[in-house]
Amino acid sequence: FNPPTESKQPTLRKGDENADGWVEYLQTMLNKLDNAGIGVDGQFGNGTYKAVIAFQKKNCKAVDGIVGNETWAALRGAPPEKPSTDGREPHTYEETGREGRWMSERSTIATYDAKADKLVMLIVSLGDEPIDDAEATVQVHRPDGSKAVETFKIGRADRTSGSDSGGGDEHSLKISKAREVFDLPDGTDLTTLEIEAYLPAELGGDYWKGKPVAG
Repeated sequence: FNPPTESKQPTLRKGDENADGWVEYLQTMLNKLDNAGIGVDGQFGNGTYKAVIAFQKKNCKAVDGIVGNETWAALRGAPPEKPSTDGREPHTYEETGREGRWMSERSTIATYDAKADKLVMLIVSLGDEPIDDAEATVQVHRPDGSKAVETFKIGRADRTSGSDSGGGDEHSLKISKAREVFDLPDGTDLTTLEIEAYLPAELGGDYWKGKPVAG
């Protein structure tokens, strides 16, 4: 289990509109966390700008409508960061190729159904190409202190929208028979175990750590 270096999120501003999924991801998170009620259309217009301002007033030091490192950290539930940008000229960045992130760094992106023995983890596609058939690596800390590591295909079947580019699509990484897969004792409840997971470097190397919630 050797997570790669994580890539930062690009700074987004009013007027951004690309074929990748970054603006859609921003809009999705604003709706999930702040009940923004905005359309997920990939266009950083007035509605998205106002939603960003409203979110920043409650969660950030900088209230400027610019989605930089501080705002991304608050949206993703990551360790706080100071107000800063990616250093690029505004409106010049576009994610080409495949890119992905765990939906956030919060524990709620992983759910475990004990009755069905199924672990589900949420991933979002952010490039201008689908992440179908990319892999995610998951490590479970067993009750006896040992660890089990397995790699899983993300898969096309678990995409939510099925857009041509894949930008903004949500994927559900579904791990059935989780106790068997990770060689856990019968009856083990995965919500009591620490789990680590990462996406490959080609998708940005995003890392997640936590305990799943019951689902």
